[in-house]
Amino acid sequence: MADNYLEKRMADYRSGKLGVPLRKNSATPDKGLLAFKMPELTVIVVGAADDAVSDMIVRLVKSGCHVAIVDTDRTVGAMTAQRTGALFYPVSGFSDGSLAAAINFIEDRWTVGIAAIIMTSSFAIHSPNPFSNLGYRVIQLVTGATEVSEQPSTIVRYDSRSAKRAAMMCAFLVLPENAGLSNATEFDLR
Repeated sequence: MADNYLEKRMADYRSGKLGVPLRKNSATPDKGLLAFKMPELTVIVVGAADDAVSDMIVRLVKSGCHVAIVDTDRTVGAMTAQRTGALFYPVSGFSDGSLAAAINFIEDRWTVGIAAIIMTSSFAIHSPNPFSNLGYRVIQLVTGATEVSEQPSTIVRYDSRSAKRAAMMCAFLVLPENAGLSNATEFDLR
């Protein structure tokens, strides 16, 4: 009886009735989903972290990027770094010297070059911007109508309803392929 069962199963297999269902290629994204491979990058986030900034940091860290938070508020910076998996570098103030020391430390820690510096609302109002002469790509992630420093940079404006989209936009903008968007381009997601 077992032989008949096996013979019938083999006949069904040969006729295609027992074909193995094709597995979906894991590299193919679902319909309506855009996916890309994130290269290993280093990103510096300057300023206090809100939900959009935390979400952006988590997205970057999970995709394999090295993320360093530079902030004057040790409590917020340390908590955000612990929650997101980023590195925290405290500074005493947003002066040229303390930011240069932070950048030197981060460059020495990770051999992957700095892809972008993301300034949050708490830092964007500082002018003149100490990053303007350093040659780094700058993305300003700001809430509402916050004034931004006057330098060529990419500006992403958001509010509480668009915080997740702003986080995704920043993760997309740090890609080296998007470096051309850094000359006074503004995205208003409000």
